[in-house]
Amino acid sequence: MFKEIPAENANLRPFRTHKNYILGENDISVYKATSASVEEFDLNSVPAFDNNLLFDPINESKTNDFYQRALYQSTFAKYYHPDTKQSPIMGGGRVSKFAYGNQKTLGKAIELLPVSQSQFGEEIKPGSIELYVNTPIVESKVIKVVDDGFGNLIESNRAAEIIKLDNETGEIIFGNFDGDRWEGTTDLSNFESGSLNVLTIKPVGSADTRATAIAPVSILTMDFECGIIRFEDDDNPFALITNWPEYIVGNVFYSDGLIVMNDAHCLGLGNGFTLKYKATHTIYEYEYFLEVGDCEFNYSQNPTAVTVFKSGSYDFVTTPIVKGEPSKTFKITNVYSIDRKPFYSGSVTSSITNEYVSGSWDDYWESGSTDLTGSYLAPFITTIGLYDDNKEMLAVAKLPKAIKNLPDYPVNFIVRIDV
Repeated sequence: MFKEIPAENANLRPFRTHKNYILGENDISVYKATSASVEEFDLNSVPAFDNNLLFDPINESKTNDFYQRALYQSTFAKYYHPDTKQSPIMGGGRVSKFAYGNQKTLGKAIELLPVSQSQFGEEIKPGSIELYVNTPIVESKVIKVVDDGFGNLIESNRAAEIIKLDNETGEIIFGNFDGDRWEGTTDLSNFESGSLNVLTIKPVGSADTRATAIAPVSILTMDFECGIIRFEDDDNPFALITNWPEYIVGNVFYSDGLIVMNDAHCLGLGNGFTLKYKATHTIYEYEYFLEVGDCEFNYSQNPTAVTVFKSGSYDFVTTPIVKGEPSKTFKITNVYSIDRKPFYSGSVTSSITNEYVSGSWDDYWESGSTDLTGSYLAPFITTIGLYDDNKEMLAVAKLPKAIKNLPDYPVNFIVRIDV
């Protein structure tokens, strides 16, 4: 029994799936790039970008067989050039809003972390990146970097810019990365053990003290060369300072699987890292709405459920195959009618008690009008097959529970296939 599925009952629905990945320095290569032709990552020796610098294929520094300056210029042109990043049409990656004060900036010495497309699919899922960077100062210390869902990589640890720290008087001046400045006093008695007691905090030039007697906070790293201090976890010596800006250390371009660390001097990947993210892959789901009307598919496929009416037989002789099968004669029975049985009966004799038991029941088609309990025989639907125009089976759907197909009630099914 076959029934054609109308075109309007077949739908194609795409949906996105995600897979977790964890990669380390042995799984993915880091590419260094600089804005000028220099051999080492020396903050003082990297001049500002100069388009007039001639390309020297012999002396240009390389990273993994790629010229660092050419790699830098390619990255700048595609993702950071003013004509590119400020355009909603041409801009690479995504941003929270398009404005001339775009968040994306490129440092003089950068590191690129390209993820293979086989490992991110269509894109890296926004908001799924966790990058754990080993610090060069203390091996057990790790800096956690996450993405904000709009292409910015931010440190999850609280970070501040060190303006001044007097180890004799305990005077400290620090700031966020938006230009705001605070000053205060600290107790440096436990400084060498990695703890900092912040006693008072106030905005620079203000007489108002924001906080006093704040509990000690643990220092993650203190980099005087870059002028950045980081604190463990959510330790916050600036608890009363609201709207503390995030420290952006790079960008991610999700659809290209590219991670850019904007300042390789202050936060580089050379000491090892672990990258966690989710890849994206679109799966297409075919959905078919199957309508079984009343009186449809209501005959059992079991031969014992029908009565076959015959009218004699005749012989059919097959043609012999050379060097193969000889001819054979088959007796073909003429069948002029097949009808469902109006009632069913059966019997069984117990092998233990030798007791003979018999019984019978009516077919639902014949006696459904008086069937108050639904006990009359009707076929159960257990399997649905989908076929092409040549009647070749393409897919099979198994029902978790057999459905009784009553002839006077329609029943509908929804079959979904993921491709």
